[in-house]
Amino acid sequence: MKKVVVFCAGRPDHIRLVRLIERLDDDPKIRCIFINSGQHSHTDILDKAFIENLGLRAPDYNLGIGSNQEDWNVQIANIFIKLTPLLKEIKPDLFINLGDMNSCLSGLIAKRLGITYLRIECGMRSGTLETAYKNFDLPEEVNRVAMDSIADIKCVYLHDYVPHLIREGHLQSSIKVVGNTIIEALDYYTQKWNIKSTVGNYDLVTFHRGNNMKPKILMYFYWLVREVARHNNVKFLCYGRTKKELDKLKLKFDDIEVLESQNQQDFLKLVAGCDMILSDSGSTSSEESHYFHKPCLILRDSTERPTTLIENNPQDGNAYLWTMDLEKDMILYRKLLYMKRDWNNRYYDAPNGRKVSKNIHDVIKSILH
Repeated sequence: MKKVVVFCAGRPDHIRLVRLIERLDDDPKIRCIFINSGQHSHTDILDKAFIENLGLRAPDYNLGIGSNQEDWNVQIANIFIKLTPLLKEIKPDLFINLGDMNSCLSGLIAKRLGITYLRIECGMRSGTLETAYKNFDLPEEVNRVAMDSIADIKCVYLHDYVPHLIREGHLQSSIKVVGNTIIEALDYYTQKWNIKSTVGNYDLVTFHRGNNMKPKILMYFYWLVREVARHNNVKFLCYGRTKKELDKLKLKFDDIEVLESQNQQDFLKLVAGCDMILSDSGSTSSEESHYFHKPCLILRDSTERPTTLIENNPQDGNAYLWTMDLEKDMILYRKLLYMKRDWNNRYYDAPNGRKVSKNIHDVIKSILH
């Protein structure tokens, strides 16, 4: 029996990988070992509740890395210290991870130990032609490029992302277009929980990325949301780090509904029921907004998911990047608010596009058997 380690960095990874873990568990020729880094956890109890809400089985191992955002170097060091002896003990035939959080650097450990490394979500870049399509001002982009460069098998969501990898010197034979794991998860959970998109009476706001936690950017975000609240009700999903940084600046949203972290079911209900979205999250501002037909103002100056930008895709795009100019951003906001919502979903660009876990499972079987 072949041993396959599936390494989840945090909550977004659990959502993306739940269907694959279930499929591997059902394969009699594979022993699937699910390791949770715990990077998004403040407590084991919250992490356990989130995983249970997804219907995902308990991890075989939980490293308990924690969400230490200030000392990212300590966080990375702890991943190496805790995961290395575990992989030496397990001796897996294949190591799988995805994403761009610090825990994705676990792929380096697998490579140093001589373990075949399959990486999902490869080829996503947020730069421009002038920057060789890379934006190393973003720590997530550094992680993406570094881990893509050493992965033996590179699974990509869209054919659009393949040229980035070819341009960086990767062999075509190492690249597999498998479809988007987030879309597969959305298909599954919207059916399971009977969630349907409706046009609500509020805008949904999320804001959490590390490079957005600078005082100047937080001040602008605060005034932008206050201005948006003059036009529509706002529900602001405020995560722990964001709340901490806003409190430092004494910025309070007294007249806006501020929500704490949600489980996936409640979060999808918020997305499905809103009017439009303002977010700096990769998946929320792109896949989830596009899937539920919600216009989106992306609270970033670049995105690794340019497919849904209106400037790149006038027919099926649903999003603009913010400009950090209040007058210009409110013009974009009004354009989005009144735009038609009849775009086609661009994220089914793969063979069997809604059976992504099967596509990845087929790739895994071709490697192992």
